[in-house]
Amino acid sequence: MDNIEIINGKGSFASFREPAWHSLGEVFNHKVTSASEMLQLANLHNWNVRVEEIPMADGYTTSNPSFWVVRDHPADGHPDVLATVGKRYKTVQNEELFDFGDAILDGANWETAGSIKNGRVVFGSLALERETILDPEGVNDVVKSYLLIHTSHDGSTAVQASVTPVRVVCQNTLNQALKGVKQSYKLRHTQSVEGKVANAREALGLAHTYLDAFELEAKELYQASISDKVWNDIITTAYPDRKS
Repeated sequence: MDNIEIINGKGSFASFREPAWHSLGEVFNHKVTSASEMLQLANLHNWNVRVEEIPMADGYTTSNPSFWVVRDHPADGHPDVLATVGKRYKTVQNEELFDFGDAILDGANWETAGSIKNGRVVFGSLALERETILDPEGVNDVVKSYLLIHTSHDGSTAVQASVTPVRVVCQNTLNQALKGVKQSYKLRHTQSVEGKVANAREALGLAHTYLDAFELEAKELYQASISDKVWNDIITTAYPDRKS
């Protein structure tokens, strides 16, 4: 299940109208335009992420203490240790992270949100107004675009806002989205999110340039023709004969 966190028998995940392949979490049928509502639906609210110094054993001292990253688990409120970090690490609350997304795209709709790796990674996707339509007179295949907001609570990932055509619902789709990202804005966990909205908007201002390039490439691929032999080679490579 791609390490999707299970809370009270459900995934810590929320999706607008379309359920994820893993069938976990909440599917909501109305537009969610505020981070506060999205946090409730995806079980991402009130985690109270914090650092606590790791106590030393009796008789031991250190000049370089280590810290636990701790949260209150959504199911029962009990402390849950997510990682061990150094003293420069700054926590970012889920509320801060997704309010950041709200501020970048004021009034946009949250399409997906959730936590994976047992709460160590959180993500949310805001729908961009722009869509790419392949073969409008034929199959009319619509490719939507998103502003992906994500971070980790274990020091492995910065705060990041990225433009992507991938609808993130799990670890695999998060990896896929990040692999193809051409435009993003990052903040390390030694910095503060506060006051960075203008910088993020400027950094993401070239998003339409990326989407223009994506649309052009997608249409060229869609219109390209291949021979029967090439098609057969693709199929036999992807699905080799198991009897041989």
